[in-house]
Amino acid sequence: MDNLNQDLTSLLRRAGLDNSGGEWGSRILLVAGIVLVCYLAVKLFRHLVIPALQRISAQTRTMWDDHLFDDKVLHAACRLIPPVLLYLLLPLAFGDDPSLLKLLHKGCSIYLIVVTIALLNTFLSALYDISNKHETLRDRPLKGIYQMLKLVTVSVGIVLIIGILIDRNATSILAGLGASAAVLMLIFKDSILGLVAGVQLSANDMLRPGDWITMSKYGADGYVIEVTLTTVKVQNFDKTITTIPRCTPEETARLREKGYLAADTSQEIVNLQALREYLANYLRNCPDVRSDLMLMVRTLQPTSEGVPLEFYCFTRHFEWIPYEAFQSALTDRVLT
Repeated sequence: MDNLNQDLTSLLRRAGLDNSGGEWGSRILLVAGIVLVCYLAVKLFRHLVIPALQRISAQTRTMWDDHLFDDKVLHAACRLIPPVLLYLLLPLAFGDDPSLLKLLHKGCSIYLIVVTIALLNTFLSALYDISNKHETLRDRPLKGIYQMLKLVTVSVGIVLIIGILIDRNATSILAGLGASAAVLMLIFKDSILGLVAGVQLSANDMLRPGDWITMSKYGADGYVIEVTLTTVKVQNFDKTITTIPRCTPEETARLREKGYLAADTSQEIVNLQALREYLANYLRNCPDVRSDLMLMVRTLQPTSEGVPLEFYCFTRHFEWIPYEAFQSALTDRVLT
């Protein structure tokens, strides 16, 4: 490496970029060359190596290699090339500045860890797709296991990145986390219990997609669609789907003419949106409402009874009877 650096230095000096007059100029030129090498290496991998691997996998009879060598996995692997080349070639430009080179190497290491985590997660997703198409494994709740592996991968990556930033090894960081484990377990108690329950469901094969379960507490009564680490998706027996109807163009135009909708509204209008805009406009022009204070009409979280509608405004009445009369009149207007 030193000989190569000396050769490049002498070449730059012959080109007129000596260290005395243009040290940073030569560094910039070297960095540009390093970036160009990384770019060409990535292009070479994407346009030559990836198509070759995919042609080889397409000629085999097995299907698992088609998932392992698809575009997502190979493109994620391609992202490993720049940080590795940068780590190896940066000493050519910054070999005489150890402090700056150390900082750049830290950045390359963190970059490499991030793209490695992304590659492993993509690889695990490909394995999950393979297991879903396997006759023996397709009915097993394996998604929770793969999610657990992804969680472990991300956790290890975070520990390594923290170690690089503070110049400590991973062992000392884990020891520090162990000292605060009791506090962390208390804060994330519910999440940890849900995580453990999900692992037990998947590992012990206690629940599979296609099983029928009933939990009146959560309104679940139907087939299991998916089992993950934290949730179980259930399709109820009636397969009911609630949709909000949209207004026709004629209805929208009529509502704009009456002033119930904004004139500059160009998007599709649903019935509930038209109702909210009409009520907000009514409250803004109502003489019993303080228009100088906050005024809002919004929908709340849907429930089994329907979609709640909330009015937020301030009336000009402080007495009980006029206040109740205004509230009743507003309710009557909404219902009719």
